[in-house]
Amino acid sequence: MSLPVKIATALALSVSPLLAYEEIEDQATLPILTPSLKERKTAKIRLNNGLEALVISDPGTNKSGAVLTVLTGSWSDPKEHMGMAHFLEHMLFMGTEKYPDESEYQRYIRESGGEANAFTSIDATSYMFSVDPNHLEGALDRFSNFFKSPLLSTSQVDRELKAIDQEYAKNIENDDIREVFVHRELSNPNHPIHKFSMGNSSTLADVSQKELRDWYEKHYSSNLMRLIVIGQEPIEELKQMLEDKFKDVENKNLSPYVPKESLSQSGMRGKLIAIEPVKDVRSLTLVFELPKEAAQMKETKPHIVLSHILGHEGEGSLLSLLKEKGLATGIATGELTSSGENLEIVIEISLTEKGVREWNEALELTFKAINLLKTQAVPEYVFDDIQAVQKIEYQFQTRQDVFSDLMQKGLWLAEEPISTFPERTLIIKRFDPEALLNLAKHLNVDGAYIYLRAKPPLLPYSLDKKETWLGAKYGIHPLPEGLKERLNHLGEEKKLFIPKHNSFIPKDFNKRPLESDYAQKSLLPLPVPVLTTERAKIYFAQDNTYLEPKAALSLLIRSPLINPKDTRSIVLTDLYLKAVNDALTPLIYPAKIAGLEFRIKRDDAGLMLYVSGYSGSVSGAPPTPPMLCLRLWRKKSAPKSIPMSGLHNTKRAF
Repeated sequence: MSLPVKIATALALSVSPLLAYEEIEDQATLPILTPSLKERKTAKIRLNNGLEALVISDPGTNKSGAVLTVLTGSWSDPKEHMGMAHFLEHMLFMGTEKYPDESEYQRYIRESGGEANAFTSIDATSYMFSVDPNHLEGALDRFSNFFKSPLLSTSQVDRELKAIDQEYAKNIENDDIREVFVHRELSNPNHPIHKFSMGNSSTLADVSQKELRDWYEKHYSSNLMRLIVIGQEPIEELKQMLEDKFKDVENKNLSPYVPKESLSQSGMRGKLIAIEPVKDVRSLTLVFELPKEAAQMKETKPHIVLSHILGHEGEGSLLSLLKEKGLATGIATGELTSSGENLEIVIEISLTEKGVREWNEALELTFKAINLLKTQAVPEYVFDDIQAVQKIEYQFQTRQDVFSDLMQKGLWLAEEPISTFPERTLIIKRFDPEALLNLAKHLNVDGAYIYLRAKPPLLPYSLDKKETWLGAKYGIHPLPEGLKERLNHLGEEKKLFIPKHNSFIPKDFNKRPLESDYAQKSLLPLPVPVLTTERAKIYFAQDNTYLEPKAALSLLIRSPLINPKDTRSIVLTDLYLKAVNDALTPLIYPAKIAGLEFRIKRDDAGLMLYVSGYSGSVSGAPPTPPMLCLRLWRKKSAPKSIPMSGLHNTKRAF
């Protein structure tokens, strides 16, 4: 290079603006294999003010958008103004210094073919929008000013308080939320979980503009913000756009609030808490607070493995045994509360009427299932199966509605830094059998909140208390005499065992080569007959659009016994199908976990079986769901019982 050129280059460099961001090394290493997303490119950056962002350039997206999550939520609410974080979320929409018209943002989003929303959780607040692709920059400009110069005008406080009251009112008769509020009322009064996080006009009416502004200044900072932007623009253009819009968000160098107190109240553990629901809901729910170190096990997540086993619905599972005894119809397990050092898991069993009357036995069987995890080492194949399914779902993710996808990712942004996002949230990285055993030992009756929900008089307990905010009636009672002793000295239950290896998990993801005979140019290829006999016809249609390793099978079994004009025929068929579906659950559940969808329903001409999922699961080595169904039908005896849920809608049929 000649000296004049060197001088010119040096001068040019000296006047070029320094980049206001740095690249973040992407530690999410699994590639996305979905063909429709192959043109998508990503970058991870950190602005000089500490804001971290995932930038997605996707030429195939039909909408652009963004989600920003601030690592502060309702647990940071002041005691005198419960619901402050939620209230501020509403008030940020009410104009900024650059765009003072309170309707400007929502109007721009609406006229740009998009939608906008926000939500507040215990430790984070997320804001998101989507627009037509050519309106991204304008939307980002309006959006970014929420976090630079909000007016927080009090002129529309009454309207926003009404909106908050409407959100509050719609939850009053939601039985699941009512149960959560009872649980929070009975939690540690020194922990922020005990507060009324939702807020309403009674807790927020006297919030001044100064108080709102002060709370914003103390809790909103660029170093607590994580952002995702998706658009059709090239990746470098999107990074520059993001830098321009968000570089001036102030960095106050704040730290996320992490409560140190225990979630639970010792006096409430090991008690029976009876709750009267609004609707005809029957359930037995156990909530366990886990040790603080369990919340930090981000790579091994032993509580997810335990929840998978306890919530399994296959052969040898807790649910299959409860169903066999006529005590339950369903089960759900997972996290109830997860933030910082706090972690609770929940086991919720949907009970039959018999299950409510004999809830003691359902509880004993639940602890027998838990004891199995204390006395038997969890085989590594259980972890391998969970991880394999997680990886498949991640690597073969389908293109989602942009707004819904951003809303979901807004939740995940609070779970991990941008560098690993979203792999650490979605995929367990390592098997830790010792952690599993240690965690299982914490699941005992003396550490459990035990909730029983049912309508009186089926619920034979007094309800002398009323939850403060949603008004649920409940009562706190000691466990029946001798029950706790039995629960602490349970014997083995031979019908319970750890799930077997899931042979439905696909391993072959090779796509069938396109065949010219079937290569149709229409959006829905025309089916071509491949087999015709006197009793059957089989058609095949090959996809040439999505090119994913998936398959779908529809099988219509014609029967003259199913007559759409005969009420008796319809009712008997529906009852039988409910019984069949219930009997098939232990067999079909592993296939469902592996990504297979299976349905069997009545058709005007007979019965329709439908299976869809990964090709290796639909047609692989294990018996497919239709074959399992046919096996059941070949048995000489019909299903032993019809689920009671199947009878409620048939009482008027005869």
